[in-house]
Amino acid sequence: MIRLSTSVLFIILGIIYSLKANEVTILVLLKSFNYPSKQTVDGSWCDNNDEHDYCSPYFVICTTKQYTQLCLSKYEFGGNGPEYENKEHITFDGQLGENITNPLQFTMPEWSNDTVLHVAVFNKDPNDPSLLGRSNIDRLDRNTWHQ
Repeated sequence: MIRLSTSVLFIILGIIYSLKANEVTILVLLKSFNYPSKQTVDGSWCDNNDEHDYCSPYFVICTTKQYTQLCLSKYEFGGNGPEYENKEHITFDGQLGENITNPLQFTMPEWSNDTVLHVAVFNKDPNDPSLLGRSNIDRLDRNTWHQ
């Protein structure tokens, strides 16, 4: 697994229980993203082999189960627009993309101890989208976050 080792994505994670049966909502508040490299994981330049431009981060954040890579609920945003194109640092506000607000909200019919939050970040090059990094948050403990 390739980790987001040269980049930093700050998130605040919260789990809220609904009063409806056993429904659980996971809130993911994105704060900032920093990617000082101008290269992707495979070593290629972010912008058509031009060493002067930063990457244009495109985010895929989803819930999954611990031993699968299949997203159960997913958000995709970024890559285009002045807040994402050729950026070393991004500070997230209340709007992440068209119809996507911050914090992200994942609702599950009931709690499962093998729930994982999967984060992957790609460079949004129309000709060749490539991985910048990925990571899992797999220690979601409902007893720590309930309200």
